[in-house]
Amino acid sequence: MSTCPSAYVVSQEQYAHNIPFERLPAGNFNNFQVSVARLEQRTGVSFGTNVLTADVIKGETTDRPLRGLVDIQHPCRSSIPKAGFGQFDSFEAFLTAYTRAQAIEAQQEDALLGLEARRKQMHKRRERDVVEIEALVAQYLGIDNNGGDHHQHVMLTVTQSIEGDIDVNDDIQRVIANQEEVLLSIRFGDRLGLPRPVPGVQNGSMLRLRGEWITRDRAYAHGGERMSVLHFTHHPIGFVCALDQCWQ
Repeated sequence: MSTCPSAYVVSQEQYAHNIPFERLPAGNFNNFQVSVARLEQRTGVSFGTNVLTADVIKGETTDRPLRGLVDIQHPCRSSIPKAGFGQFDSFEAFLTAYTRAQAIEAQQEDALLGLEARRKQMHKRRERDVVEIEALVAQYLGIDNNGGDHHQHVMLTVTQSIEGDIDVNDDIQRVIANQEEVLLSIRFGDRLGLPRPVPGVQNGSMLRLRGEWITRDRAYAHGGERMSVLHFTHHPIGFVCALDQCWQ
């Protein structure tokens, strides 16, 4: 599910020889041109409305060649129905493994503590790293059903931290300062998540979000992608606001 910010365009010669998409050049793009519609048809990958808009802005419809270099972001592991998260086949598998690992680590720590210290530690662990942010949708990745649950996946650019948590504030501030993209996972369709997908989530839209923040280093250390994550954006601790409406 990691994104590779590179422009993927193909020459007529390459197109004729059916060079695989992942082997297309990622450097010099002089004398290269291709339409977005043709590239999507060729690869089976949707590049999103931001690229289609760029195509139109340049005075071309999507079935005519692009005139210049466009920075296309696409999921490295193909389209969202087949995408995983780091070493895992799905984001849900990562979350399951992450939660299990956290529980094991907690048990190991508890074995070294006295009874009173253990009680205090258990109380602290029940408190999730809950944050509230405003963010711009950099890329709407779609719906992931791979883990058996339903998740809307979105790449975010965080614009403001409204309420932080001492354990993750440094990570959030680095994300904002460096404009790093963050993975948002919105669970829906069962009693643990939202009743239905959040409408109006598209490239360029603004969201206000509350949920659990997983730092970049923590996600990577547990086998996920090297990126920060926001999830648990539903009851009892989280919400999603878009189009002047909120869902919990």
